[in-house]
Amino acid sequence: MLRKVYLYVFLNRIKFMVFIPFLLLSTHTYSQVSVTSATGGENICLNSGPSSSGYVNLTDIVITETNVGDFTDTNSEETFVLGFSGGSFEFESGTGSLSVSGNGVWGTPAISVTTSSVTVTLRLQNPSSSDINSIIISGLKARATTAGSAEIRRTSGTMVVNGNSVGDNVNHGNLSAFAPPTATLINNITGSSSDPTICEGRSVIFTASPTGQADYEFINISGSSTLQSGASNIFTSSTLTNGDEIAVIITNGNGCSAQSSGIEAIVNGNPTADAGLSQTICEGASIAIGGAPSATGGDGSYIYLWTPTPDLNDATDSNPIATPSATSSYTLTVTDGNSCKDQDVVNVTLHPTVTATSVVTSSYNGSEVSCFGVSDGEITATAS
Repeated sequence: MLRKVYLYVFLNRIKFMVFIPFLLLSTHTYSQVSVTSATGGENICLNSGPSSSGYVNLTDIVITETNVGDFTDTNSEETFVLGFSGGSFEFESGTGSLSVSGNGVWGTPAISVTTSSVTVTLRLQNPSSSDINSIIISGLKARATTAGSAEIRRTSGTMVVNGNSVGDNVNHGNLSAFAPPTATLINNITGSSSDPTICEGRSVIFTASPTGQADYEFINISGSSTLQSGASNIFTSSTLTNGDEIAVIITNGNGCSAQSSGIEAIVNGNPTADAGLSQTICEGASIAIGGAPSATGGDGSYIYLWTPTPDLNDATDSNPIATPSATSSYTLTVTDGNSCKDQDVVNVTLHPTVTATSVVTSSYNGSEVSCFGVSDGEITATAS
């Protein structure tokens, strides 16, 4: 280590400073090493539950001398151990590699990785005065078991590293872990996450929670497709088909995601109502209305309801008799056993009754008298 000694000499009340350097303990000048910290662990997402995350890849940790001698050259094996400053993090045991650049490296440097530590074993001896050594730790993987933050720091070891001793709290990598949201999904039909039974074409409103998250991706699990994605936690659909299973993937502000359980739509097909062809009748006449048949599809069991009812003999018949008093439209509503419905309309046009009147006139020598076989009269008929 280079020490500076100052001698102050006072001659004739004039102060002179004489700088005398001299060497103590080592021939090397010590300075602080530089450290390139690992990245890749700043945003670790726990799995749903939450439970331990998967392992993430960390970039290289590089520790480089500023001057020769910043690493110990004791001609014996020394250790340099890294660990976590806190939180609940783990290295992937047995995963990682080591390389050491520069001269003065004896033997084969070794690395040992456990869940809690990374141990470098290294022997340096008499590096040249112009050679700078670097310790490069590569291929580390880490995971989190709970949410929290920590740094990778030196925790122990016999190797003397200038500026990177135990307790110096030099940061070799930041780690932060976040819990994913707890994703839940309900629907307006059941008011819960249970599966709704609906008729084809009916709207279902799906509501995801918690609210206020960064993104809500509604998906059809059965169709492996995204239905809607964005800031809205509500999704409405009237085009669900039987067996569609809807879920939501919620992503929070930390980029952590979780998927809800799926809600399967049980969709019953609708019946098809047929009110029959439009008809034209005369006033006072009656006619049967409805199709042949008046309902198909659905579950096969039907309830019929015709409106308006006053002109019908039976508004619940599939083909009632209509006796309209004026031109009318009749609406048929068919409801099947699943309470699914359909409607159709038939028009009945009413023509009024034709009334005919006649006037018979004749003239024979100026009198309204006619003889048989004589064409001297006329009949005038008027319809109204």
